[in-house]
Amino acid sequence: MAREEMADGQTRENLHGIWIALTTPFTGDNRIDTGVVRENVRRCHAAGLHGAYTTDSDGEFYAIELDDFRTLVEAFGDECQRVGMPSQAGVTWLNTQGTVDRLRIAADSGVMGAHVGHPVFMPMTPASFDRFWEDVSDAVPDDFGLIQYNTPRQPHVLGGAEYRALAEKFPKLVGAKYVQ
Repeated sequence: MAREEMADGQTRENLHGIWIALTTPFTGDNRIDTGVVRENVRRCHAAGLHGAYTTDSDGEFYAIELDDFRTLVEAFGDECQRVGMPSQAGVTWLNTQGTVDRLRIAADSGVMGAHVGHPVFMPMTPASFDRFWEDVSDAVPDDFGLIQYNTPRQPHVLGGAEYRALAEKFPKLVGAKYVQ
């Protein structure tokens, strides 16, 4: 499969390939270096990678406030669209609204999918998982792929059966990323 097959959206059927995690470049005065963001996207595309993502744990998502997230993801999404490279962004935050805000910015910036970790501050019940994924799913277009960021560094790690049940309820949930 070629990366072009993901051009109209990311689904369980077409999400594939070798993706690269882009770290977040900063200027000397601690601002997002959008020129380097764009250059990195162009280089990854030229290397033939299937897609790129930013703002996960290797992209310092936990240290990027909303305005800087917007600056980074707008440049990233725009450049990925310009070169035709499938894209995803990490949108994990401490609460549902912060996650939804980041999802909307990503979708509005042309990013095609997102890695979503559960809020970590309070324990989540099965009902709160459902509500969280309803809010997350409602925040993005139908062709926007959601990847559940499942890491033991967070207190809400899902097992196979739990993930399967969640994926059956929420069709935009196209995969899980397990990170140790």
